[in-house]
Amino acid sequence: MVGGFWTIALGIACDSGPRRREPPGKMNPVPIHPAPSAKPAPVPVRLATIGFTAPLAPGADNVKLTQNAADVAGCKAVGNVSTEYDLWHPQWVEASLRNKTVGLDGNALFLTLGTAERKEGVAYRCP
Repeated sequence: MVGGFWTIALGIACDSGPRRREPPGKMNPVPIHPAPSAKPAPVPVRLATIGFTAPLAPGADNVKLTQNAADVAGCKAVGNVSTEYDLWHPQWVEASLRNKTVGLDGNALFLTLGTAERKEGVAYRCP
């Protein structure tokens, strides 16, 4: 056999002749991938240092999200909002709902549906 796995594993090559093999106790294998001197930070720490946040429209951080109908009882409904769930950016789902509520001049959002695929609710303007 010429070349390939067995040539490397057995330490033989067709053109180099016999090789002197070290006894097993004297071998000093070199690691293929040396260990890094410092371990990388855990994922939550890395994300926190990046400052990964969902973009919010002005005033969207003041939108009250609720599932309690009593919280919006004295408020005026201004429209329906919905958004698809984003597996890679789950924090953007809430931000999208808040932004759409502000776009309808609302300041409260009554959540009516929250599934794995979709979130939706009714935007309200409360005094």
